[in-house]
Amino acid sequence: RDGIDSIPAWIGMPLTVVIVMYLIEVFQLADGIDGLSSGLLSLTFLMCLCDAIWRNYDIVAIVSAASLGLVVPFWGMKIADRSWRRTFIGHAGTYVLGYMVSYLMLGINYRANTPLEDGMFVITFSIVMLPALDTFRVLLSRARDSRSLVKADKNQIHHKLIRTGMSRFRVIETILFISIFFVGLTTALVFC
Repeated sequence: RDGIDSIPAWIGMPLTVVIVMYLIEVFQLADGIDGLSSGLLSLTFLMCLCDAIWRNYDIVAIVSAASLGLVVPFWGMKIADRSWRRTFIGHAGTYVLGYMVSYLMLGINYRANTPLEDGMFVITFSIVMLPALDTFRVLLSRARDSRSLVKADKNQIHHKLIRTGMSRFRVIETILFISIFFVGLTTALVFC
């Protein structure tokens, strides 16, 4: 695949590793509040499923549907059942599921002849726009203050919203609504 829009391998390979690690960190940081990470993962897998169906990529659609089927029941239990509220996805879970999101997003767009032409990559990525921007802000803040980039703190947007007095459920609802709003806005910009 040569052309003006192709990236040389010596840039593309390290860039892919950085993108994968960054997406994993996005879901890792979102796991600080019960139900947020699994809610974002559910919406992201749903967007990957829609993208794969749109492009007729059967195997990617199957993997997306299986991942969605794995995460949605966990998310439902986190929201509905108080005994599950202390159960986090954890480091291993966010690493695996974050990698699955990376695999699906990058895999879908690698197979496309012109990944950015139809705009679906931008629409699919827009579901994680808010947590991705928040992760970038948090990492910059930690680097600026010469703190460890991976040590937990309460600087993420969901912790800031909880400090304003919002309930955990309202914070999850707000962040997921903003993420869905980004999808709607991006879809309108791409197709209108």
